[in-house]
Amino acid sequence: MSTAQQAAFRPGTYKNLRCQLNSFTFFCHHIGHTSFPVSHITLSMYACFLSRTFRSTQSIRNYISGIKTWHKLLNFDTSSFQDIELKLTLQGLDKTMAHLPHPGLPILPHHLSAIKHRLDLSSPFDATIWASIIVSFFAFLRKSNLVPPSISSFNPREQLCRSDFRFVQQGLLIQIQWSKSRQHHDHMHVIPVSALPQSELCPLWAYCHMLALQPASASSPAFSVIRSGHLVPLTQHVLRQHFRRLVSDIGLNPVDYSFHSLRRGGATVAAMAGIPDSLIRTQGDWRSMVYKDYISIPATERFHVTAAMGDLMIS
Repeated sequence: MSTAQQAAFRPGTYKNLRCQLNSFTFFCHHIGHTSFPVSHITLSMYACFLSRTFRSTQSIRNYISGIKTWHKLLNFDTSSFQDIELKLTLQGLDKTMAHLPHPGLPILPHHLSAIKHRLDLSSPFDATIWASIIVSFFAFLRKSNLVPPSISSFNPREQLCRSDFRFVQQGLLIQIQWSKSRQHHDHMHVIPVSALPQSELCPLWAYCHMLALQPASASSPAFSVIRSGHLVPLTQHVLRQHFRRLVSDIGLNPVDYSFHSLRRGGATVAAMAGIPDSLIRTQGDWRSMVYKDYISIPATERFHVTAAMGDLMIS
C-alpha cells in the first residue's frame, strides 16, 4: 500500500485492516486456498471459520469487508463478495449466531454523586479524575476526546487542551476539533456546558477546582497528572482503570459500565429532562440517528406512560 493510501486511514482503522489481512492470509494458507483474488467458496468458508471465535455476525461482516477493501486497494476483482453463496452463508449465520446485545448501562446522577463521595478532591489526581468524569457526562464526550491512548500519543488536534475551554457567563464552551464522526479536522464543534451552582455535580466547579490544584499553560493537555515530577496527560488506560474501580466501589458491576456509560448517561438524562432530540444529537455531535440507542430511560421513570393513558380513559 502506498504512503498516500495509508494516510487516507486513521491509524486505528489501518491497524484493523492489517489485523484482518493477517487473519485472512493465515486462514487461506492453512487450508491451501488462494487469498488474492478470493473465491466466493473461500469467503464462505472463512465466514464459518470466524463464527467459531466471534459472537456477532457484525464482526464477521467487518472482517469480510476489510478483505474487500484490500482487494480494491490491490486492484483485484471484488465480484466474489456479491456472490449469492456468501450472502446465504452470512444470512444463515445471522440466525444461528443470534444473541442478545449487551450495551453498557448509563451512569446517572445518583451514581455520579456516589462516585464524588469516594474521591479525595483535595488531591490533584482525584480532582482531575472527577473533572474528566463530570465534564464528559454533561458534554456527552467520548474518551478519545478527553485523553490520549498513551502519554507519547497526545495530539492537541484530537485531545482537549486547556485552551479549548472558554469561560463565559453561563459556564463553559468546549471546542472539539476532532471526533470519531469528524476525523478530517474540517469542523469545530462547540459544546456549551452550563454552570450548576446549586448542584454538587456542577461541571464548572469541578473544572475550576482542577485548574486551581493543577495549574498548567494554555497549550497543556486539559486533563493532566504529575508523574516523576512532570506534568503529563492523563491516559485512557489510567482513566479507564480508575473509573472501573470507582464503579465497583459504589456497588456497581464494572462489567456493565464503561467510561462510555457517561456519554450514554448524559443523553439519557437530557431526554428525561425533555430536551428535544435535535439538541441531544447536536450536543453529542452524532451524525446519524444512532444517538437514539444511547437513550435508556429506566423502567421506574416510565410509569407516567400508563398513568397518562389511564387519566385519558377516566376522563
